[in-house]
Amino acid sequence: MIQPSFKHRFSVLLMNAWMSKKHPLAWVLLPITAVYVLWAIWQKRRFQSKLAHLQQKLPHRPEIWVVGNLWVGGAGKTPLVHAIAEKAVSCGLRVGLISRGYRSINTQARMVHAHSSPSEVGDEPFWLAQSTQLPVCVAADRARAMELLLHTHPDLDVVISDDGLLHPGLPRHREIVVLDERGLGNGWCIPSGPLRMPFDPKPFIQGAQRIWVMSRSTTTSPLQLGALGKRMAPEWCEVDRELAGVLRSLSHHERVIKFSELQSEEVGAFAGIAKPQTFFEMLTNQGLNLKHRIEYPDHQGPIVGSAHPWNDAQYWICTAKDAVKLHDFPQNILHKIWVADLKLKVSSRLWKNLNLN
Repeated sequence: MIQPSFKHRFSVLLMNAWMSKKHPLAWVLLPITAVYVLWAIWQKRRFQSKLAHLQQKLPHRPEIWVVGNLWVGGAGKTPLVHAIAEKAVSCGLRVGLISRGYRSINTQARMVHAHSSPSEVGDEPFWLAQSTQLPVCVAADRARAMELLLHTHPDLDVVISDDGLLHPGLPRHREIVVLDERGLGNGWCIPSGPLRMPFDPKPFIQGAQRIWVMSRSTTTSPLQLGALGKRMAPEWCEVDRELAGVLRSLSHHERVIKFSELQSEEVGAFAGIAKPQTFFEMLTNQGLNLKHRIEYPDHQGPIVGSAHPWNDAQYWICTAKDAVKLHDFPQNILHKIWVADLKLKVSSRLWKNLNLN
């Protein structure tokens, strides 16, 4: 069995502290948080001044939609970007995507191509390009990514940014802010809490439309937003995350299997996402008895030759985001891996707010 590293164990401890103002670790870190908040307020004002100037130069087309979150780390942004992009395309819009390309080996602006690899462009942009077949550009500087995207695809109607809510060089028409089942945590900024900026219900820059999205797994209880939630917009757009009805084979994409067919089999699961336990709970709710539940840090996963109990289960299940990083594995391992795709149920209110009825 893979033993979690000290870094991973501390990360779990920190997550627990972020959910309560009564946690001792949250109070120990509070002096650092105070310094961070002063810096964050100064940065925000500086960025807002720069963005206000850029906003005045925005052309009517394309519109720029930024999908972001207030939490440090993942909150279900990328699947929502995928859903919004597909809906916009179905409405006849020409859509392009930009992303930072987290953990990619190159920070320069570049388009994601069929011959790209997750290590070169990042696992999430690679998955978005594969699954949507839309143009995707990545760069540490998202403004550079947008420039290259529009240079190669000048006729786009909409550019959707996967994250970048606080990016200083990225003007926007709409900010789609995602909260998951953790809500606002304890409401404090990092490192005592999970927030990247002091909470503010208003858009990051004047003139942009802010849309709040509640994204939750069907296995979790309703969001507990606390007192801060009362300051937000009264109307939310709800998104429910659930697993697709079948699993698909990683080695033979045309092969699928129902969850019910695995209920008496030896099954393992692994995930390198923000909340692996939520994924595992979704699998057990399908009637699976998981022999192994292996957590990797977000954006990471098993590598060829690394310690992983492949022989301890006949079937291994992972997310689509994990699957894009596994194609270099030998065939005897690939045929054991099955992908659980995520399906989103998006409220009509979101499509109405985005004029995608």
